Amino acid sequence: MSLMAQPSSVQLLASSDAAEPSSGAEALLAALVYADLFDYPLSLDELLRYQVGTRLGHDEIRAALTTAPLLRESIIEESGLYVLRGREDRVGLRILRTSRSRRLWPRARAYARIASHLPFVRFVAVTGALAVENVGERPDIDLLVLAADSRVWLCRRALILLVRCARVFGDDLCPNYIISENNLTLDQRDFFTAHELAQMVPLAGREQYRQMISSNYWAAKYLPCAFGRSVNHVPRCQRGAVKRLLEGLLNLRIFNRWEEWELARMRKQLRPLLGTAAEVVCSASQCKGHTGLHRQSVLTRFVSALKSRELVGPLLVVKQAIEANQE
Repeated sequence: MSLMAQPSSVQLLASSDAAEPSSGAEALLAALVYADLFDYPLSLDELLRYQVGTRLGHDEIRAALTTAPLLRESIIEESGLYVLRGREDRVGLRILRTSRSRRLWPRARAYARIASHLPFVRFVAVTGALAVENVGERPDIDLLVLAADSRVWLCRRALILLVRCARVFGDDLCPNYIISENNLTLDQRDFFTAHELAQMVPLAGREQYRQMISSNYWAAKYLPCAFGRSVNHVPRCQRGAVKRLLEGLLNLRIFNRWEEWELARMRKQLRPLLGTAAEVVCSASQCKGHTGLHRQSVLTRFVSALKSRELVGPLLVVKQAIEANQE
């Protein structure tokens, strides 16, 4: 059956008979089930951070891992990582990917630092596989960028210049999500989006990061322990003399047409892909270039896995969060 013919994650959730809140054991197993979709065993700290719908502490998690029958029969620990039974080979894969990711981080930080000095950039974060140190054989550096209001597309043009420079050095830099600083509330409020928000790594613009998390408080309904990290070490997105000068020039009304032209050109180029399912958005306040059905595929597989394991508590958490976010 093709992906488009499969029932949506919302439809699968609607058919759930879940009636009880998520138990600690179910919440932890659900975290591992989701991570396993990415071949990603979890450490104890990550189990705490990504537990679904509960607020267990370290001691409670340790106790559950050693005493809860559901977890004893479903999970094993190896090299300090917890993995689903039958998936033990993923531990070695994670170690390999962690090593590969850490070699990439210095370059990612350098590109983020350069990006933070470009016109209209207000915030830079690493997202995707690198954010959790899980890059594959073809590593890329995914960036989420907040741009000055009404200059999302000129900001993107400046970032594309950086992308081309990175390509010269053999790096695949992907600023595939650019949002206006006045439009911080994300449109898609599902488990996948909450997880991406929780795991992104801010590299410039700590105040904007705090504002973005605050504007998307709904995500904590899925992952109550995943937010609240300290970002005091993250530098502000500075606006030096050159950046202020360029912004002052490009903010002249004559450049409004350039902004509009960039938007119109990209809409025309991506018209066949525009829409929620394809996750491509071209608007005055947002440029989202996720040109596939990855999000929907992951959600469908996650819900199916929860149902197959009869994890009704996490299913209910996800279902109630979807319903609350649609109100």
